[in-house]
Amino acid sequence: MQIVHSSRRGSRDIEHIGSAHDEVDLAVLKSVARQPLAAGRGELEARYTLCCVWRGVRVCWRDPHGDKVFEELAQVMGEWCMDNHARRASVIALGELGHSEDYRDRADAGRGLAGFAEIPEAREMLLDLILDADDTFVTRATTEAVLRRKDVVGLATVAAALAVADPNHGDGIHTAVTEVLGVFSRDRDAALQECETLTQDPDERVRRGADQLIDMLAEIDPVLFAVQGD
Repeated sequence: MQIVHSSRRGSRDIEHIGSAHDEVDLAVLKSVARQPLAAGRGELEARYTLCCVWRGVRVCWRDPHGDKVFEELAQVMGEWCMDNHARRASVIALGELGHSEDYRDRADAGRGLAGFAEIPEAREMLLDLILDADDTFVTRATTEAVLRRKDVVGLATVAAALAVADPNHGDGIHTAVTEVLGVFSRDRDAALQECETLTQDPDERVRRGADQLIDMLAEIDPVLFAVQGD
């Protein structure tokens, strides 16, 4: 944790307070950091920025308006850091489950990781599970969970896997696509629009997979269509 002292003239001075490795350390360092901040408030030109690296994430907040604002911002940023740490810890735990020899465990891991697909580490784990080497049940269960996000992140993940899938995995993905997006026409149509966007994605795998998904979706005849107004 650091306090960055800066002035309107552009000069800066960085004071290192210490390192936090757990929640207790972080609380202690915030308390220590408040002391020089309070002492320096008489200097009208001074502005203070408190920065910390928490679980690999650098966060900073300024303290120009008094201790009350500082406390509120510190609490918000601290809670954000803790939440981010909890999400990544969940991804790590689910990743370990994804290496189980039991296909049911791997399928459960895929279902759980689907909720974290926006995290790069989780996305790579999901790709491995969609392309599970031993059981296409894992492929289908994971793909269904990812598609039920019904967002561009989920579709991009499935597209990246589909681009490199062998025929068996391709069949599993096709079944999952039909299962999740073949009921309501609005879901299929929304997915088609997202996939059109993904054909311009920087990732070559996503582009190729998006083209294949478009073909799959175009073949679907949804069970239920939206009622058109008079």
